Amino acid sequence: MPIKMNNTDDNKKVMLGFSDSGKYWERLIPSAKESDNYSGKGYVSWGDDNNYSGYLNNLYNNVSILKSLVDSSTDYVCGDGSECLVPGFEKEVNPKHETFEDILKNLVRDYFIYGGFAVQVVRNALGEIAALYNVDYSCVRVNKDKTVAYYSEEYAKKYARSNKTIRYPIWSDVAKDDVSIFYYSNSSVLNVYPTPVYGAAIRACEIQMKIDKFHLSAISNNFVPSYLISMNNGMPTDEQKEQIEKMISEKFANPDNAGNFLLSFSDSRDNALTVSKIDTNDFSEKYKAASDRSRQELFSAFRCSPLLVGVVGDVNTGFSTSEFADSFKIYNRTMIKPVQKLVINAFNRLFGTDGSIMIRPFSLEDVDDNVITE
Repeated sequence: MPIKMNNTDDNKKVMLGFSDSGKYWERLIPSAKESDNYSGKGYVSWGDDNNYSGYLNNLYNNVSILKSLVDSSTDYVCGDGSECLVPGFEKEVNPKHETFEDILKNLVRDYFIYGGFAVQVVRNALGEIAALYNVDYSCVRVNKDKTVAYYSEEYAKKYARSNKTIRYPIWSDVAKDDVSIFYYSNSSVLNVYPTPVYGAAIRACEIQMKIDKFHLSAISNNFVPSYLISMNNGMPTDEQKEQIEKMISEKFANPDNAGNFLLSFSDSRDNALTVSKIDTNDFSEKYKAASDRSRQELFSAFRCSPLLVGVVGDVNTGFSTSEFADSFKIYNRTMIKPVQKLVINAFNRLFGTDGSIMIRPFSLEDVDDNVITE
């Protein structure tokens, strides 16, 4: 339960009470709410603090299962290699010597993290596409009509300086702007910004992070109290309380001892010292159940079998190539191919021709026929 302040005593010491934690923790999960004309800059904000993309990126970097799902799915979509078949782009797509494979991998990863991707398009004097650059999707905001893109690396800050926000027209096959942003979002008609693949499993990501932090705290600080020690022979001074707590902590609550304690002072029970064990209600089992369920929610959101991203059960018995192939066949049909198709269609539209890019499908030819155990 979170602690709330009820009142204070004469020495300004905070008196604590307790309240229900459910709604409090719900408020800790950022909202993806959109707002028009954020700070008068013309773009639609993404999230209450205009940094929902930063929140999603934080989940990607701190939830190991999510990162595995995103990275593995990106590899599957990119397959065994890709090429741009448009003349002049076969080897490199920009003066930075980046290949189409470089661009593809970055934008597919952005798609799985955020639900969209962005590419900077540069045209030459003849109006032809001369270069393509991947754009970090988390740094892009757009207006309500999706005709103008705003790029900034300061959206995480409360007040972004206007000179740090760069304005680009959204790519159009008619306008032929010198520099524009090709913007893709899987958003509905009513929304400007997308919902990631795991949008329905955001709470599952939060659970995974909270459980990791809990275990780290438990290991580092013996986070869960195991005993309550009540000293009932009067109320010592604040300095005496701190000294007693320090002495007991140094003797019994070091990393070599299991558990921790709570120290209580009072004037009752005939001055007797009381030591009570605190029932933890099988926290380890409850946390394991919560972890397993949240992990399953993430796999369900991606429509992916844990085996496809190298996650095995409690007992690692391995799995055969045929099991992997059967699992991948379903995943390929329901997730990988649809994403490949939307990427191919996006570049066909960009170049104005069918067959502008080619993605070689992921194959199992390099997988040993023996049982896979890693």
